Amino acid sequence: MTQNQIGKSINTGKLQLSTYHKFSHYGILLISLLLVLVSLYAISEKLILNQPIRLERALILFSGGILSAIFFIWLQTKRFRFKKIVISFPTDETFAIANKSIRKLGWKISSKDYNYIVAKVYNGWLSGSWGEQVTVIVNYDSVYINSICDPDKKSSIASWGNNRKNVQKLINEMKTIAKEHYS
Repeated sequence: MTQNQIGKSINTGKLQLSTYHKFSHYGILLISLLLVLVSLYAISEKLILNQPIRLERALILFSGGILSAIFFIWLQTKRFRFKKIVISFPTDETFAIANKSIRKLGWKISSKDYNYIVAKVYNGWLSGSWGEQVTVIVNYDSVYINSICDPDKKSSIASWGNNRKNVQKLINEMKTIAKEHYS
């Protein structure tokens, strides 16, 4: 993550991804849009060949594609929201707690800087997920936490609750470590 992406993430309350990762995250939309293109192709082919059109069939395919695309845009965009936690520790101590919590959970840190950590989580095949990416941003008295399906892996429409669980596991671990060290 760049510092520009971090600043925009804090200001909007939504995770900012690189162009490549956005394409990966929204990749599932291509399937929906394929339905739209197929229906438009079928209609135009019939018009060009001056053949009768079964309009109701084409409209069902077209509207199904449009509606599913709208749903997936809403769903995938919703997943960018951060869980914001207000804390009472100095920024450097909060960052140390987050870093230690991620390591204790066994997550692999893929990148970090003085104010953010991006970790990869793989819960195994039985979890029903290719893996998740957890992003933690520490900004003054706030910690922003997000978990999405890993954009470095195959596009996924379902995390089977793993993203919510990852955020909660991290929050619980941070609370435990903070109590151990600062109470």
